[in-house]
Amino acid sequence: MGQYWMIINLDKREATSHLGKLGECLFDGIPESLVPYFAIPLPLSALDIKKEFSGVNSGPSANSALGSLDLAPEILYLIFDEIDDLRGAISLSLTNKTLSDIGQARVYELACKTTAPWAGDRVICAGDYMRWHDLPVGMLSESELYEYRSQDEDEGDGDSNEEYDSYTNNPRNFHDVRWREAPSRHSEPDVLNISSIHDAYFHYNVSSFEREEFSRRQKPQYSIDLSKDETHGWVLCSISKREYVRASVVAALTGSSAKMPRGIGGRGGFGLGHVLMSQICWSSDDSISMRYKGDLHRGRWAGDRLSITTMDRLDNHEAWKDTSEEVVKKITKIWDADCQGWRSQVNCNDTPK
Repeated sequence: MGQYWMIINLDKREATSHLGKLGECLFDGIPESLVPYFAIPLPLSALDIKKEFSGVNSGPSANSALGSLDLAPEILYLIFDEIDDLRGAISLSLTNKTLSDIGQARVYELACKTTAPWAGDRVICAGDYMRWHDLPVGMLSESELYEYRSQDEDEGDGDSNEEYDSYTNNPRNFHDVRWREAPSRHSEPDVLNISSIHDAYFHYNVSSFEREEFSRRQKPQYSIDLSKDETHGWVLCSISKREYVRASVVAALTGSSAKMPRGIGGRGGFGLGHVLMSQICWSSDDSISMRYKGDLHRGRWAGDRLSITTMDRLDNHEAWKDTSEEVVKKITKIWDADCQGWRSQVNCNDTPK
């Protein structure tokens, strides 16, 4: 029959709902949807910020008077630093060119705070045939393991599997632990989203120009300059093992671009998300409902701290190991076995169930 899988963030105590069998979820768009959870936007220092925020120069408020905000720039910077709401920061920055210039850094900082909520956390894709005595070495402390194994059915938050050990009434594996439900998607913020009467009033009283600027300014940036050397490229990394896989090597398999991670901004297709998911699976049983017969259920990064970033942001880069060729070689075997046409970005609809 095969086992079922779920992705768990051990640090935030969050988990996805059951994903189905690995032969189904690995090829159906789930890997791309994981990327925004881990992809850290480019830092402000890497952007042409004046270009990104140039729209106000031609807007109706570009030359409006500062009025009571005709203050020293240092004070205006302090005012923006006190704003914790992205919508509020963008609103203020759109009122005047001076405020746009001064507020651009704070706006970008707030936009980036909404992204990559799982970056740096321990994450595992656990099969429901996993057993407590067979976990990745060092993934849990003794106290954490005790807590999970002895969790009473009245403890915890969120939904959980109702099946417990028939003798001890304790969770038999991660699937029986009570986790908070992971957000369905983490990508770009949407400050114009309507979730209250106040939101509706705001939404319907902004001009078309302001709406366009809100949409543009709320977006963190991920697009890199491919003309730079490889040290600025995107990488998926295991912080725990200090290993990484380069996006450029993965992109070369399908002839696609490594300018930004696939899964960001609605860009689908084979990419770092597939690498990530194929490296974090763990179970005590090798049934994966796939043609591939390797050890996919013993992922080298299962339970590791993960992130998607650019190589130049890795601390002490020389101490990291580039595992791109090794990992891509294994992934190629997996996709060749189970996903016909994957190199041409054809959907995989022929995987065994």
